[in-house]
Amino acid sequence: MSLHGFSAQHAIISAINGFDVNMTGLTRTPSESLTSLLSRGGINSMSTTLFLIIAAFLLA
Repeated sequence: MSLHGFSAQHAIISAINGFDVNMTGLTRTPSESLTSLLSRGGINSMSTTLFLIIAAFLLA
């Protein structure tokens, strides 16, 4: 299953590791600032922040 060329497998990988512009199959290379903006995120990079938020709720 694919939505605009983005498969379910790529969606799961993006949720865990963050988005990668190469997954989209674009014919043109986006600007470096756009690539930097889109390449952030994923559960792995947000785990420290999520841990702090959960700990704050538990200790409040």
